[in-house]
Amino acid sequence: MKNNHEPKAMRFTDTLPTPGDETDFFKEWKNPSEVAQMFKVTIRTIYRWRRNKELPYAKMGGIYYFPILSINQLMTKRAQNSLRRAFENE
Repeated sequence: MKNNHEPKAMRFTDTLPTPGDETDFFKEWKNPSEVAQMFKVTIRTIYRWRRNKELPYAKMGGIYYFPILSINQLMTKRAQNSLRRAFENE
């Protein structure tokens, strides 16, 4: 007998916006231009990170979107690496 209290597995499509809640969706996902502005890099760099699997993404309607959680994790990782290099060079 299956336990009815188990949480349902979330699918990617569960995170897609429904009409009327697009603003919540776009708070959690950023397009390449927004990500480039956050990191102060070119859009080409964002696409390279995507291609190298440094930044997870979803493609909807021909546009790539990046989850804000992954953006924040990458930002933290890159900042830590930068600080480590700075202290190693002292």
